Amino acid sequence: MSLATLIHSLNYGGILSGILFLFIVGSMVYNPELWLNDYPPDVRKMYGPPSEKTVRQRKWFGIGMLLIMIGVLLAGALTVPSASGGRATFMVTLRVVYIAFLIGSLMDLLVIDLLLGMVIRPKFMVLKGTEGATGYRNVKFHFDAFLRGAFSGAVLSLIITAVAQGILLLVG
Repeated sequence: MSLATLIHSLNYGGILSGILFLFIVGSMVYNPELWLNDYPPDVRKMYGPPSEKTVRQRKWFGIGMLLIMIGVLLAGALTVPSASGGRATFMVTLRVVYIAFLIGSLMDLLVIDLLLGMVIRPKFMVLKGTEGATGYRNVKFHFDAFLRGAFSGAVLSLIITAVAQGILLLVG
């Protein structure tokens, strides 16, 4: 991987991180229950099932998050040739996309889960009735979720890279 493609990965990872940060934190301010499945088990148990309204909203927020990820990563994949000074191979593009994905995932782990969720813990992130739950300090839970995401992100990166390579072949 050249320095230019590494910088390209970092740029798109930064873009993805910024947009996801705003989307996740904004949706938590709007309705933290949207993220109930991302809370540790003891917190989910204390809180109980989500409301019907949240179940309906969660679908739309999930679609929004997926569209953000696909859009940013696809844009990163489609611009690899211009960043690298020519046609990029499948493997180079895959590395760019996956590194950008991992940067977004690391932001989620380090900034949202650990810094905001565990250290600062603003009121909008604490579900009503779960204020004393020990799960809010469960680093292993969040790290395991990051690792699971890294594997699913590899699959997403493969798909996005294949689509981008197909598009580049059609237009190029």
